[in-house]
Amino acid sequence: MSQLKLFDSCQGILADDERGRVTYTPDFVDAETAQAWFTELRSGVNWRSERREMYDREVEVPRLLGHFRLDPAPGTTPAAIREAARRVTACLRVPFNSVGLNLYRDGRDSVAAHNDHLYDIREGFPIALLSLGATRRMTIRAKAAPRRSIHVDLEPGSLLVMNYETQIHYTHGVPKTRAAVGERISLAFRMKAGRTDRGPPKRIRTPLLRCHYVLPQPVNLRLVVARALQPSVQGSALDLADRSCAGEVHVVASSSDHRGDARRFLHGPLLLSALLGVARLKRGVTMAQTDSSC
Repeated sequence: MSQLKLFDSCQGILADDERGRVTYTPDFVDAETAQAWFTELRSGVNWRSERREMYDREVEVPRLLGHFRLDPAPGTTPAAIREAARRVTACLRVPFNSVGLNLYRDGRDSVAAHNDHLYDIREGFPIALLSLGATRRMTIRAKAAPRRSIHVDLEPGSLLVMNYETQIHYTHGVPKTRAAVGERISLAFRMKAGRTDRGPPKRIRTPLLRCHYVLPQPVNLRLVVARALQPSVQGSALDLADRSCAGEVHVVASSSDHRGDARRFLHGPLLLSALLGVARLKRGVTMAQTDSSC
């Protein structure tokens, strides 16, 4: 069955080209059912907090998390999860084997722009996001030209579906908001690849790659960031510390899925050309002492 045919029963096409297909159905679940599911899951799920390594330090994930496997679902799985999975599976004709839950407690909770790890999802299958509770805005952005941004308010009972290709060409996230918003629960249905999926994966501490570049003159590092973060380093989180006044650049990369790409980026011509291009330098850029993890 072709990827496009998986979405024939869903409405509201937000994107549909060679870079992927995104659809949005605002009333996938009626308001009464959506509220009942929210109430059940808010009190019935063993929500957990989590800390992750971001750049050179550990930070708290700004939301609470939950997870259930669906192949098959254990007897302890809430009825709301079972019924939601049944409806989403029937709509998309995809035998999802995993559902991840996010609880956004207020506008300060968020998820940064990202794409799903391609090694963790099965190729050719979509990701379906069912929203319960308060409405929150999702932003979907193309990684490369032609640049495109899609903003969609995820209403309670709505279903957003992204096909596999979107995880290659787009990022998606739920930014923080200063508006007074209530709690929201999202259910992310996925086809996990090549694993038994017996619960949330153990967090692996990813070594940091560190490089130190010495410049003959100050550089506007804000422009360096804009020019250096290219799709070729997808999966890497890069932090260029603002040390331009000292004429040096510290680069830190934490890459859990593309360490090879991060290493080539840090040592390769891409970063150096970005520095040279922004600073209009012809010579004099050198790399100083580097951690052994580089």
